[in-house]
Amino acid sequence: MLGQWLPDAEAGVEYETQRFRGSFGLQSPFTGIGPETDAAWDNITDGGAIGITKEQWEAVNEYHDYPVLLEKDYGTGQYLASLDVFHQLHCVDLLRKATHREYYDKHEGSFAGAPENVVQGHLQHCVEMLRQTLMCHGDISLLTYNWVEGRSMPHPNFNTVHTCKKWDTLIKWNMHRDVTVEWEDGVGKKMLSPPVKPKNVKGMKTPP
Repeated sequence: MLGQWLPDAEAGVEYETQRFRGSFGLQSPFTGIGPETDAAWDNITDGGAIGITKEQWEAVNEYHDYPVLLEKDYGTGQYLASLDVFHQLHCVDLLRKATHREYYDKHEGSFAGAPENVVQGHLQHCVEMLRQTLMCHGDISLLTYNWVEGRSMPHPNFNTVHTCKKWDTLIKWNMHRDVTVEWEDGVGKKMLSPPVKPKNVKGMKTPP
């Protein structure tokens, strides 16, 4: 739940009942290859970073000696964070691209020119992150079955019903806290520079 670490989050995020589109053969703007598909994914994975308090940051990051503190332009006393859903979607997108290596080896920075051990390490990281996410949330929505002509076994109906966060309200909540862009009436006016590592900070010997 967002509210566990961000007390104001649940008040701004609404829920709705959705029926997933899971039938085999259905067309989706998020499947396949090419610029239009890539743009659809870019639209849902580029969520931007947010600023949180020191107390919130220390509650979820065990390495308290190495925080990324936002500069005064972003807001006094804020620490850099982002919603994990955008990283999870990035991982799904990367696995999509991995099924079309003949194309993305030439068109995608995560593959083009990257050593194969780096590519495989990135993919395995994503598989493991998605496994943990799915097992953590443990979706108990019901998958039901139907008889289908010409088939002797029950066929699963993947058009399942779920209670979901309304994506536009989640994006709106995140946008209002986005520290990477200056917003005006819901329109991004200027990209802000990323945080600069202070000269007196050496950092961790290895990434967390």
